[in-house]
Amino acid sequence: MTMCDPLTPRQELVSACEDLGLDQKAPRNWRETYSDEQLTAAITWLDGHGTISEQLIAAAATSERLEVWISRQLSAGEKPSQILATMRRMTGHLFAAIGNDGQVGLTFASILMFALPFLALGFVLPS
Repeated sequence: MTMCDPLTPRQELVSACEDLGLDQKAPRNWRETYSDEQLTAAITWLDGHGTISEQLIAAAATSERLEVWISRQLSAGEKPSQILATMRRMTGHLFAAIGNDGQVGLTFASILMFALPFLALGFVLPS
C-alpha cells in the first residue's frame, strides 16, 4: 500500500473508532479482535448518536461481557438511560483495568460488576 491508496472499509472503521477514543475504552487488541459489526456498533455508542436504546444495543455489541452485564441490569429493572449513564462513568476505568492489569484487573472488574447491583439495590430498597 502506498501513501496514495485509499483506506479499505475496515481501515476506515478502525480510524473512526480511534478518532472517537476507543483506545481508552477497549482491550488492547481490539483492532484485531473486533469484527466490522462490533466496530460499527462502537462508533454508534461512542459517537452518542441514536436513541438511548440504540446506544445501549451498540455498546452491548462491542463486548460479550458488556452484553451480559447490560442484560443483567435490564433484568434487574434498571432503566436503559441509567445503565448507559453508569457505563459512561465506569467503562473507561473498567476496560483500562482489564486491558492493562491482566488478571488483577479482570478480578477487580468482576468484583465491581458483581457488587454494583447490590449497591444499587441498597439505595433503592427501604431499610
